[in-house]
Amino acid sequence: YCAGAESISLSGPFDCLPQIEIGPYGRRAQFSPPPGIHWEGTIPSLLLDASLRVAGMHCVPDTLHVPTAIDRVTLPIGLTTDSTAAAGWRIRTTDPVAEGDKVRCDRIEVTNQQGELMILVEGAWVTQLR
Repeated sequence: YCAGAESISLSGPFDCLPQIEIGPYGRRAQFSPPPGIHWEGTIPSLLLDASLRVAGMHCVPDTLHVPTAIDRVTLPIGLTTDSTAAAGWRIRTTDPVAEGDKVRCDRIEVTNQQGELMILVEGAWVTQLR
């Protein structure tokens, strides 16, 4: 999907962010995976991918960025969930900062329906692909 496409369209399991709010002090989104998506694991990979997309979205117009590094991820002890169980969790990020062909997001928080912090990502980096 990166080879010269005019626009990127994420479908299937990656179509999991129906509403994204981009404000002056950060970004917010609700994680809503399509029905039938069950990717089990300690950190649902789809949830982490969605969080990084919210963090880097629209920072540099007309470019495509891909995640390349995370400085630190903090999880609660015993977190085991699949993507379906994480439906409705909220993603909040600080505003991204463009640094050449890279974009940095200092903080990404994922909270469950009760507002409890479930995933904390510090120092997320994405690199311009095109």
